[in-house]
Amino acid sequence: MPNILLNESDASRQKLLRKRLREQGSHVWSLNRLHDAESRLGKRKFDLMILDLDAQRIDDITVLLEHCQKLPVLLQASGLDASLDFRCWIADELVEKIETGDNVVAAVKKLLAPNRARKSHAGN
Repeated sequence: MPNILLNESDASRQKLLRKRLREQGSHVWSLNRLHDAESRLGKRKFDLMILDLDAQRIDDITVLLEHCQKLPVLLQASGLDASLDFRCWIADELVEKIETGDNVVAAVKKLLAPNRARKSHAGN
């Protein structure tokens, strides 16, 4: 079972995504703030990280990526113009937040597919 670190600022959406991803067969650990991630990353090996772009500062993202350079990153954002956000350089995949979370579940499947080429966040 894949281990997923989920960062979502909205509690009801976090609950929905946890449920949907568990139904898909993943273990999901929630993270409300990025600077809490360091302790989680040291205790467990994660296969994917889902970040809420709406709630992140570039400094927090940069520090986090120093600790998990090979970890695939899925960004979710509220608006379609999020792709223009300079913080998107860290993403292996970017999805818009939709109510059902279907696109997050689909993106997770894609990112966890065997033999998928991984983006390196080194040197950022």
